[in-house]
Amino acid sequence: LAHDEWYEVLSWSRELAKSTIVMFIVLYLMLTGRKRNMILTSNTHDGAVKLLDPYRANLEADGRLIAYYGMQKNIGAWTEDEFVTKRGAAFRALGAGESPRGSRNENVRPDVLLVDDFDTDKDCLNPDIIAKRWDWWERALYPTRSVSEPTLVVFCGNIIAKDCCVVRAGEIADHWDIVNIRDREGHSVWPEKNTEEHIDRVLSKISTKAAQGEYFNNPISEGEVFK
Repeated sequence: LAHDEWYEVLSWSRELAKSTIVMFIVLYLMLTGRKRNMILTSNTHDGAVKLLDPYRANLEADGRLIAYYGMQKNIGAWTEDEFVTKRGAAFRALGAGESPRGSRNENVRPDVLLVDDFDTDKDCLNPDIIAKRWDWWERALYPTRSVSEPTLVVFCGNIIAKDCCVVRAGEIADHWDIVNIRDREGHSVWPEKNTEEHIDRVLSKISTKAAQGEYFNNPISEGEVFK
């Protein structure tokens, strides 16, 4: 919120509400007019639509948002993968590899680029797929932004492989926030929600490899684990 021009990567463990927190921030920026054109992308079109759905649902029916900012649903410009509010804020879902052309909102280029669940476990097994996906981000989606106007870029995703798009984004971001399910002292980083007993129970049912990759941002291969 403090920077109109910003590139952030959030590698928060599962169950730490990274997508929800980002939604709070983006809705605030869009409803107050600081940002006007958001593109949300994921590894598939259906995945992007699913992630965009909470934005649309809250704009349609959240009583508090309506009380503060008025009715937002704009008949005739309101579909599951693209909609524009009555105040002129545009939201669009885009799957990796799809053409982002035509993403202007009147004369406003995309000024929020939100990337969520961009990497998949299967894709990370193939370096060529990761390279192709990153190339699409760098050459197709990112350049839809304006050169002269400030843009917010946010990547949401765990570090699930040594080389993945989240890692590449983190290396060039203004800030890379890495938060595990437990801190360095071994305590839950969100004890009000995830108690030690809850975490112990979940981790006891999966392998060390799975636990490190999903909850501790530490992807490892089977050969690196001592049985």
